[in-house]
Amino acid sequence: MTKNALLPMLVILATTPVFARRIHKGSRHDLCSIKSVFVDGNSESADIVRQRIEKKTWLKLVPSEDGADGVLKIAEHTLTKHFPISTQETEVSDQLWKGKKLDWSETKTWDEGVFNSGSGSAARLLLDDLNKEANCE
Repeated sequence: MTKNALLPMLVILATTPVFARRIHKGSRHDLCSIKSVFVDGNSESADIVRQRIEKKTWLKLVPSEDGADGVLKIAEHTLTKHFPISTQETEVSDQLWKGKKLDWSETKTWDEGVFNSGSGSAARLLLDDLNKEANCE
């Protein structure tokens, strides 16, 4: 293989995962029936979701499960990898429940960085994906 053909192939391979993460905008309009939500979780990512949910989505945050149409459960854990170098990743999972029915679920993993929190970045991505998928007004 020539050097001229190698560079375009590397560019295609490097950008393929970016294009694979497409969310079908508006594919879950049934989520729009949930107007208010209680965020269940005690972690950095749950706190970030509480701070940003009303700005980034159609959902209204309520202080208890009793007054909520749905419950957004947030779970977070840190993964440590030691080979070839030691790195930390945070995995954040969201589950949106309406009564006893699971309406939406997604998990994101993000590397911990010097200037950013993996849990915060993953939580922001999850909210963006939820909002895009529902596409509510």
